[in-house]
Amino acid sequence: MIRFSYIIKNKEGVHARPAGEIMKKAAEFQCSCELFANGQTISLKGGIFSMMGLGLKTGDEMDFTFKGADEKEACEAVKALVEKLL
Repeated sequence: MIRFSYIIKNKEGVHARPAGEIMKKAAEFQCSCELFANGQTISLKGGIFSMMGLGLKTGDEMDFTFKGADEKEACEAVKALVEKLL
């Protein structure tokens, strides 16, 4: 299992476009990809509304977990996208 944490820097927080792009990227991998934030855990392979429903804003911390055969590749790809978008 691989993990990384990220504090949101984007002044708009998590909205539809970045949520959709992050979920689309996670869906490219076989491993489980989860996000824990605001006391809730969601799958990054669910719908964008599950991520948007967390109400993530600037300064909030997001914890990502990847578990499975291609966890390293998934973590690197999602992390790069999160850092670019948020």
